[in-house]
Amino acid sequence: MRLPSLQHVFSRLIATFRRFYIPMLFAVIGTIAAIILIEKHNEPPAILVKLLFTCILGLPFSVGCMLFAERSSGTVRIASIASAIALPALYGVFLAQGDFFEDDKATLLFFVLLIVSHLFVSVAAYLRVQEQEGFWRFNELLFLRMVVSGIFSGVLFAGLALAIASIDNLFQVRIDEDIYPKLWCAVAGIFNTCFFLSGIPGNYREIDAQREYPKGLKFFAQYILLPLASLYLLILYAYGSKILIEWSLPRGWVSMLIMVYAVIGILALLLIHPLRHENGQAWIRLFTRIFFIALLPLIALLYIAIFTRTGQYGITEPRYYLIALGLWLTFIALYFIFSKQKNIKLIPVSLIIAGLLTIFGPWSSFSVSSRSQVAELEAVLSKYGIKSVNGTMSKPADTITSADAMQIRSIVQYFIEKRELEALNEVYGRDVAMIGAGIEQKNRQAAPKNKDIYYRYETAEQTRDTLLAMLHMDNGMYSTDMAKAVNDGFTYHAQEHSTLNIAGYDKLVEYRYNDYEDADGEGRMIVLSGKDSLEFTMQNEICPVLLIKTKGLEVARFELKPVIDSFKKNQHAEFNLNATGKMDAAMKITWFSLTRDNRSAKPIEHWQAYIMWRR
Repeated sequence: MRLPSLQHVFSRLIATFRRFYIPMLFAVIGTIAAIILIEKHNEPPAILVKLLFTCILGLPFSVGCMLFAERSSGTVRIASIASAIALPALYGVFLAQGDFFEDDKATLLFFVLLIVSHLFVSVAAYLRVQEQEGFWRFNELLFLRMVVSGIFSGVLFAGLALAIASIDNLFQVRIDEDIYPKLWCAVAGIFNTCFFLSGIPGNYREIDAQREYPKGLKFFAQYILLPLASLYLLILYAYGSKILIEWSLPRGWVSMLIMVYAVIGILALLLIHPLRHENGQAWIRLFTRIFFIALLPLIALLYIAIFTRTGQYGITEPRYYLIALGLWLTFIALYFIFSKQKNIKLIPVSLIIAGLLTIFGPWSSFSVSSRSQVAELEAVLSKYGIKSVNGTMSKPADTITSADAMQIRSIVQYFIEKRELEALNEVYGRDVAMIGAGIEQKNRQAAPKNKDIYYRYETAEQTRDTLLAMLHMDNGMYSTDMAKAVNDGFTYHAQEHSTLNIAGYDKLVEYRYNDYEDADGEGRMIVLSGKDSLEFTMQNEICPVLLIKTKGLEVARFELKPVIDSFKKNQHAEFNLNATGKMDAAMKITWFSLTRDNRSAKPIEHWQAYIMWRR
C-alpha cells in the first residue's frame, strides 16, 4: 500500500478548508482562546471564556449548516451558511457566561445545545431527503471517522508529549508545564477537527448506493449490545415483579437502569437496521417490535419512580429531564409499534426538537423547576404560618421540624446556585436579588486578588444564611440535628453573634483552611508575632492535626480527630480546644465541613477557627 504524498495530503487539507471554512474558523479561534486561557488561568478574562464556549458550540452547529447547505440551493443555501455564523454569535453575545462553571443554568443550557448541535450534524444532510439507507450509511461513516480521529489524535498527543518530556529530562531544558495542556488543545482543536472533517463523505449518490454491511458492527450489535439489553430487561422485569408482590414504591435508582436499557436497545436497533429485510434476519424485525412493547411497562415504572420523588420534593432540572426523556421514549415506542414506515431519522430529529423545547419558553426546564420549587417553599412556610407582611417575614407559629428546615434550606440553596433569587421575590415580598447582589459586591471588594473562588463561596454562604435568618432560621437549626443529613457530608456552623472569650491571651488570628483552594493541601499561613513569625499548617490526613511552628520547630499542635469522630457520631463535639506543646494556645472552632467517607485520606474539606496564644 502506497503512502499518500505530501502533495495529496496538502490538497486534501485545502479541500477540507474550502468545504468547511466556517467550522475550521471556529476551531482555530477556539484553540487560540483555549491556549490563552491556560496562560491566564488565575484570572481568566470573561470575554475569552465566552469566546471559547461559543466556538465549541459553533463548531458542530456550523458543520451541520454546511452539510445542509450542500444539499440545498438558492436562498435556503445562503440562509444556512449565514446561520452557521449568526446563531453561534447570538449565543456568545446573549447567552454565554464569563464565569461558565459557576453558573449552573448557563452550563446546562450549553450542554443541551451541544448535544442538539451534534444531533443536527447527523441529520442535516438528509433533512430534505427521504433516503433511509443513505442516512444510515452516512452516520456509520461519521461514527467510524470519529473513532479513528480520536485514536489518531490520542497517539499524536502522546507521541509529542513524550518527545517534549524527553527533551526536558535528557537535555535539562526548562520547559513550562503548561506546554502539555496547550499541546492537547492544539491537537484536539486543529488536527482532530481537520482530520474528522476531511473524512466526511460528499458524494451522497455513492453513499445511497452502498449496500455492504460492516461485519464488525453486526457482531458488536448482535453479540454484545443485544445480550446486554436482554440482561437489563430480565433484571428490570424481575424488579417490577418484586414491587408488585411487595406492593412498594420503586427506588429512584431504577430510573437510571431503565434509561441505560433504552439507550442500549435503541443503539442496537439502529446498528442492525439495514439487516431487517435480509433473508434469515426475521428475528431483527421481531426484536424491534418486542423491544418497544417490552419498554412500555418499564416506562410506566419510570414514571412512578420519578413522580414519587417530584411529589415529595418538587421538580428540579434533573427530574425534569427524566420526565422529558420518559415522554420521548413513550412517543418513540408507540411510533415504532404502530407505524409502518419506522423511519429511524425520527429518533435524532425528535430528540433535537425535545432538547430545544426543554431550554426555551415557559415550559423549559428552568421555568418549570423554578415554579415548582417556589411552590414547595410556599407550602412548607404556610405550614408554620410564615408569610411576608410589608417585606418582613412573620415568625413561625410552631417549631420547624428538622426535615422541613432542611427542605427550606435546600430550596434556598437551589435558587442561590441557579442565580435565580428574583424567583423568591413573591415569597419574601421584596427584591431578594438585590440582597444577594449587595453581599456579592461587599465580598468582591474585600476578596484577595486571584481568590475569586473564595469570594463566590463566601457570597453563597452569606446569602443563604441571610435568607434563612429572614425566615427566622439561624445556623443552629440545621447545623446539629440536621448535620448528618446534609448531602455533601457533615457541616457545623457556630451560632451567629456568639461571643469569644479571649481572657489570658494576647494574640488572636482567624485561621481558614479550604481543601479545594490550597494547592498543597496544607493550608499554610504565616503570622508575625513580635520578632518571630508563626507558621500554621494543616496536616489533613487520617488523623488531622493543626501544627504551629516557629523557625521550623513545632511549638504547639491541635489534635482534630476527636472533634471529627465525635461530631460524625453524635452531631456534637467540644469546639473549644487547647493546644499541646510549649506554647500556650487555644482554638475556637466556628465552622467546618467534613467528608462523609470515614476512610477518606482527606477528611476535612473546610475548617475555620479563631486561634489565641500568649508568648
